[in-house]
Amino acid sequence: RDENHVEARNLLGFILGQRGDLASAVAHLERAVALRPDFAEGHYNLGVALWYSGVPVKAVNELRESVTLDPAAGASHAFLGVALRENGDLAGARASLQRAIALLPPTAAVYVDLGITYLRAGDIVKALGQFGAGLNLPSPWLPVPDWESAITGLRQLLVAPIRRLIHATDQVATG
Repeated sequence: RDENHVEARNLLGFILGQRGDLASAVAHLERAVALRPDFAEGHYNLGVALWYSGVPVKAVNELRESVTLDPAAGASHAFLGVALRENGDLAGARASLQRAIALLPPTAAVYVDLGITYLRAGDIVKALGQFGAGLNLPSPWLPVPDWESAITGLRQLLVAPIRRLIHATDQVATG
């Protein structure tokens, strides 16, 4: 048994992460990338495991390393885009998600993620364009688009001006 086998550690870390044993997954994946720092897939899997372990800054660093090592890894760009968006880096998220769209087979989830990013930036026109593109794509595989976040974001963006108008009208009426 070779304790230093990088691919085996990567696969084991991936499987453990899928099974919910994130601490063990992270340990195996950290060892894999320590043994082979140029292993893009290992950095990607470690980034995902760290993200789900609640360590977003380290996760983003690993995902960035993954796309640096393998710029053609569309899944890495997609996950990095979502992680950046959730950490408040909307410009970085937009760039990563656009790169993922260019690299991956058409998947609704990436278009919806980019639409959510545009919503958070306040650009409803571009957001709706991305949601429309996502709706028009057949997407027989995972990931499933995050329509719930998209709808929530749209509601918030559309309701906020109405609430401000009602509040301003109330203030004028009362004096």
